[in-house]
Amino acid sequence: MQIFFRVDASNQIGSGHVQRCLTLAEQLKQKGAEIHFIINKQKGNMEAEIRRQYSVYFIECMISQGQELDAEQTVSVLREINRKVDLLIVDHHQLSVQWQNKVKPLVEKLMVIDDLANRKHNCDLLLDQNYYKDYRSRYKDLVPASCRQLLGPKYLLLRPEFNNVNRNLRKNESIERLLICYGGADPTNETEKVLTALKKYSMVDKFIIDVVVGSNYINVARIKQLCSEINANLHYNINYMATLIAKADLAFGAGGVSMWERCYLGLPSVVTIVADNQSRAVNDATDKPFVINLGWHHNVNVQDYYELINRLTVNLDDLKKIREKLVHFINQIDQHKCVVAEEIIALIS
Repeated sequence: MQIFFRVDASNQIGSGHVQRCLTLAEQLKQKGAEIHFIINKQKGNMEAEIRRQYSVYFIECMISQGQELDAEQTVSVLREINRKVDLLIVDHHQLSVQWQNKVKPLVEKLMVIDDLANRKHNCDLLLDQNYYKDYRSRYKDLVPASCRQLLGPKYLLLRPEFNNVNRNLRKNESIERLLICYGGADPTNETEKVLTALKKYSMVDKFIIDVVVGSNYINVARIKQLCSEINANLHYNINYMATLIAKADLAFGAGGVSMWERCYLGLPSVVTIVADNQSRAVNDATDKPFVINLGWHHNVNVQDYYELINRLTVNLDDLKKIREKLVHFINQIDQHKCVVAEEIIALIS
């Protein structure tokens, strides 16, 4: 089985799309697939991480030049490779039915990974792993009638490390251990805001604090300094995120895939929206409530984080309510079953 991914990462958009594609790629590889990635050459594209296991092909254009040019260059790559493509998986919010119509004749099947439900797709399989109030009907008029839709948290793509972590480790009613992580790049600098707020907090010494930054993070020197000032543990580009989530009592992070990973391990988190594609999912998750939502990053400052830390450490009711709701969320997901990979194998077999 020859399976190709078309996906991008960068210092601007972060690494979340590539990370979840790598998760799916590993599951498919274990089922006998040969995996290839098609990416562009922008800074922070995670080429090195992908190349550790898979072949990488490049397109020269930037997505800002339009999806038609992107499609033409993707077609050129596929023709140059000159082999049967059993499945092309596209994870890109700027690519829609126009792109898919140009590329689809060169592949046996086409799959889309989406979060937005804001454009039409021409695909055989669609995955949207997010929880939304209306998640079962979001793509009703956006995909062909024959398209198989995998919708909701049941289809959450979890990295292998999450399968080996006890989901019931958290026993504390109080807040003793904090986790701070805003993805691979943190372009809005939320990590620094939270650490600065904690520096102001008079009882910061009572916390064990874990701070995680990724390979695309550009402000590492400043974060190292702040971590040393409050005796926080700094973790760089790690492969044991699940362990840190399982140990924590409260997290600070963004929306996206990482938000659902925290929910999966039952960890209450304070979420700041840092990208358009996170807004709807974060707001709907807040209504359950699965998370505490501070809103858009540009409206959140150090003082907001400081006041929230003060409030949560005095009154634990919000966290207790979230923990109770997350128990029901966790029970929807089979910890050891690669549901999406099995659906893909069924499609292309």
